[in-house]
Amino acid sequence: MPIQAFIFCGRGHNLAPFTRQSSATTTTTTTTTTTTTTTTTLSNESKETSVVDAASIAIAKGPFLPKALLPIANRPMIEYVLDWCDQANFAEINIVASVEELPIIKKGLIPFMTLRNQQFELISKSLSLSNHTHHLQQLKSINFIPSKTSSTGESLQKELLDKIYTDFVLLPCDFLTDIPPQIFIDQYLNRDDDNLAMSVYYKNSLDATINDKKQLNKFQKKFFTIYSENENSEKQPILLDIYSKDDVTRSKYLQVRSHLLWKYPNTTVSTNLNNSSIYFCSYELVKLLTPTTTSNNNNDRADSVPSTATTTSSSTNVNEGETTDSTSIKPSYFKKSNELIKDPINCNKPLSKLFRDLSRRSWQHSHPRETISIFILPPTTSFFIRSNNLINMMESTRFILKIKSHSTTTAPASSSSSIGLDSIVDPSCKIKDKSSSVKLSTMSYEGIIGAKCRIAGSILFHGVQLDDDVILENCIIGPNVKIGKKAKLSNCYVEGNYIVEPKGNFKGETLSKVALEEEDIAIDSDNENALEMSSDENGSSDGTSDDDEDDNDESEEYSEDEEFEDDGLFDRS
Repeated sequence: MPIQAFIFCGRGHNLAPFTRQSSATTTTTTTTTTTTTTTTTLSNESKETSVVDAASIAIAKGPFLPKALLPIANRPMIEYVLDWCDQANFAEINIVASVEELPIIKKGLIPFMTLRNQQFELISKSLSLSNHTHHLQQLKSINFIPSKTSSTGESLQKELLDKIYTDFVLLPCDFLTDIPPQIFIDQYLNRDDDNLAMSVYYKNSLDATINDKKQLNKFQKKFFTIYSENENSEKQPILLDIYSKDDVTRSKYLQVRSHLLWKYPNTTVSTNLNNSSIYFCSYELVKLLTPTTTSNNNNDRADSVPSTATTTSSSTNVNEGETTDSTSIKPSYFKKSNELIKDPINCNKPLSKLFRDLSRRSWQHSHPRETISIFILPPTTSFFIRSNNLINMMESTRFILKIKSHSTTTAPASSSSSIGLDSIVDPSCKIKDKSSSVKLSTMSYEGIIGAKCRIAGSILFHGVQLDDDVILENCIIGPNVKIGKKAKLSNCYVEGNYIVEPKGNFKGETLSKVALEEEDIAIDSDNENALEMSSDENGSSDGTSDDDEDDNDESEEYSEDEEFEDDGLFDRS
């Protein structure tokens, strides 16, 4: 069964100071240089030359990068997600990003797209010479969808529903796992008949590897995940509700609805589960989330199908407001009933809150509602992590480096310095003296390392220049940073284009040009973007911001809202 994949690329406010939260102003250029690519998928939408050139400048010289292009072991983090999607053989892959960042992301993925096509050609040639051509799969297209909405839920409802024609999966751009996608797909295909979607959760196993617990708690917030395990029945576990720890602390108790406990007495509450923001959804969810149009017949609630969505290969599109029987709707192949009870679902919120509201439908009213199943990844036999904060970004890089050190048996090609087998240094980097040491670290292109430098457990972006006798321990250094002679940094984050003075000694600090950045925002951005940037700098997060889809399990608060006017005991249908 074909499945569409949609990858959401947010701004990543927990990855500051390496991502910019406000919409960056794009400076146009008058050069007429045209950039040609060898891939056909990048030419789906024609772009102006000035926009492409501005994207190149932003990647090369800008202090900020889109979250999707932040490096994990010298590769943009979204490339790992695209490789994972290629293994799944999805029908198509769609990348959803804001209008401002989409040209930069497309420009940054050009080398990946070129290599992807070359690898497919080599595989096709090798298989064509043998009797195993049935193993050859077609290269799936990668489409880019610009988003102008303020939340991922709103983007799903207003921008993506008309592009969905089958079952689909919603993915973040920052996860890294060794679990093959077929495990997720098989779990989704074997779900119960009354499940509209499947949400994926995982347990965070990084507490034992991180020494600074205070820094870990700064980014990660606990949530109370309520779900039913259904141990004594054939039903699969389902998601019921989510509450934030802050909300429970303010109310001084966990307020679980009585109607929930009546319908699901074997309820489990866990604070160790994290939302992976991976949702496998059936096509019927499109009909449920489609906004109701004004019709003369008030009883015509949820029987209409979006006019832009195709139902079956042999059927035609259905006009708005026209009721259809269950045979004209394209359901999952095992679905028994197609009559969905329509609820006024507010989609102007992040995806995690949207699926929380969908999970409440199973117990919130007297009529039976479709459920949202929950798939908890086993923590002992698998690895799953989201690079939605700086600590997880560091751990993701170390995971890749450990794999590299175990798979590499020969000495590194560059013997001019002691570069460990567990490190990745781009060949374009210049190392002045062999006395420098690089261990468990990565360094991107066009970097310079001086003599007698020690780099351990750090991530260095492109264009970083280190003078002599520089010591870096567990640091993330932004693009084009210059660090002076005999400087020592430990557990620090340095913003792009920052200059560290010689003999500077910093520990556990974030070095960024806050004052200069505020002046740039006042000049280059409007008042709304300036307010958004200031809130991100102060560490606050808005539950309806457009970057919550990346960090929803870290920053969102599932607080009580106006949706709970009663205890769910009355029939509102």
